[in-house]
This record gives sequence, structure tokens and C-alpha cells, in this order.
Amino acid sequence: MIDIKNITKSFGSLQVLKGIDLHINKGEVVSIVGPSGAGKTTLLQIMGTLDNADSGSIMVDGVDVGKLSSSELSKFRNGHIGFNEPAEEFTYGTHVVTLAADTIEANARFFKSADEVPRQAVSMGIGNIMAAKCVVLVATGENKAKAVYDTIRGPITPRVPASVLQLHPCCVILTDREAGKLMLEE
Repeated sequence: MIDIKNITKSFGSLQVLKGIDLHINKGEVVSIVGPSGAGKTTLLQIMGTLDNADSGSIMVDGVDVGKLSSSELSKFRNGHIGFNEPAEEFTYGTHVVTLAADTIEANARFFKSADEVPRQAVSMGIGNIMAAKCVVLVATGENKAKAVYDTIRGPITPRVPASVLQLHPCCVILTDREAGKLMLEE
């Protein structure tokens, strides 16, 4: 399902990832742990196609995502990667949503200022997400710990859209230590 071979990543002269190999089977639960600065978040971002490795390969469901062109990667993400804002009910199809204040705040780092962050976005509906052959959810940071716990151990509810992934036959949830900390406390 996810097969990572010899991944490297450097930022200038600082080599963050060196020869990382990892295989994750369908239904397998994997925690990536290590001290601050060890490269956990960088690896998760590469696995989620949010960043590129300097070398090595990442196969997701038989697709080498590192060899995809920009347009192919965009199509791959559309079919494999999405976000969903909480609502009062599960929405089946892709739709326009007004972003929650915390979503705007979390994405401000990608813009010059919070004022530039869009207030609306296209959100994948649960039906689109559940129709995927396999779902990979990447969560990083302590502020995601409760959402990760509720997704895996909580009731299935529209207030935690990812909780419906408990019903998906092929779902991989990747977290760093901070986002997975409530799962580690059990």
C-alpha cells in the first residue's frame, strides 16, 4: 500500500532524512516517533505529497508519486488527498465550505498574512473520500491529538468528519508523536 525506499531530504547543508525505508500494509497502524528535529514531520509531509524528497521513491497503491508531473500529481491528490470541514451532517459530494477560524489560522503560514487566506474552499465530501480505494490521513502537531484520538477511538459523527474512516476498508493514519500522543497514553 505505501512503500518508501531510500528517501533523502536536505535543507541546504542540513540532511534531515537519510536513506529512509518503510513499508506500510493495508490496515496496519504505524507510529513515527523520535526526538524533536529528527525529521518526522518532513517524512510525513513527503508521504502526504506535500513536499518532495531529494531522492528515493514513494509508492502509494502502486503509483510512484515522485515520478508524477505537476498535473499528474494534482490529479492524484484530487483522488487521494482532501480535507473536510466539520458540519452538522455528512455531506456526500465535493462542495464549497466556509473555512473555520482555526483552519484559517492553521493555513496562514502559507500566505503573507492571515488576511490573504481564503475564507472559502472546495471540500471533499465524505462520499468522495469513502469511494477512494485507500485513504492516507496525515496529522502533525499536538493541536491535532484530540482529533486523531476522536477519529480512531471516538464515535462516528459529522463533528469529527474523519471518524467515518473507521468504516473504510483501507485507511492509514500517519502522525508524529505529538499528534498521536493520546493514542500512546492508552
